Amino acid sequence: MSSDDLNKSLAESTRALAKAFIVWGLESMDRVQEFSHQAQEYMQELVTEAKKEQTAGKTNKSSDEEPHYKQAEAPAETGSSEQGAGSRL
Repeated sequence: MSSDDLNKSLAESTRALAKAFIVWGLESMDRVQEFSHQAQEYMQELVTEAKKEQTAGKTNKSSDEEPHYKQAEAPAETGSSEQGAGSRL
C-alpha cells in the first residue's frame, strides 16, 4: 500500500467519523430542544394554575372576611373583670 493510498483511506475514515459525530450532535440538539420545549410548557401550566389559585384565593378571602377597618370598629366584649369592678364599689 502506497502512502497516497494510506492518506486517502485515512481521509475517508476521518470524514466518515466526523460526519457521524455531526449527525450525533444534531440529533442531540433536537432532543435537548424537545426536552426544553416540554419543560417550558410544563412550567407555563404550573404558572397558570398558580395564578388561578391565587385569584380564587383572593376572591374567597374578600367575600368571606370583613375588611380590617371594620374589625377594629367592633365593640370589645365585656368580660367578668368589669362585673368584678362594679361589685367592689
